[in-house]
Amino acid sequence: MLFTFVLASALHRHLDISCGCFSNAGAGKISYLTLIRAIVITLISAAAYAGTILFVSRQWQPPLPEPRSKGGLQSENATNDTGLLLSQE
Repeated sequence: MLFTFVLASALHRHLDISCGCFSNAGAGKISYLTLIRAIVITLISAAAYAGTILFVSRQWQPPLPEPRSKGGLQSENATNDTGLLLSQE
């Protein structure tokens, strides 16, 4: 984003800069085509970042333990603190 901003600023000030940003030849001067490329790359990068944040799979969390029955009596199957089902015999 910073590169795109600096590129736009240089174009706005009519600076004659040859940075070789998108080519191997050092003679390529910045133009509005260079700015459009930088904006497209910035938008694709922002979309990829947003997709990574929004669509990442959530970590699995164990189920909450079931509440104990009233009167101190426990049901036939009870859960421990880790959420694993324990069978009482």
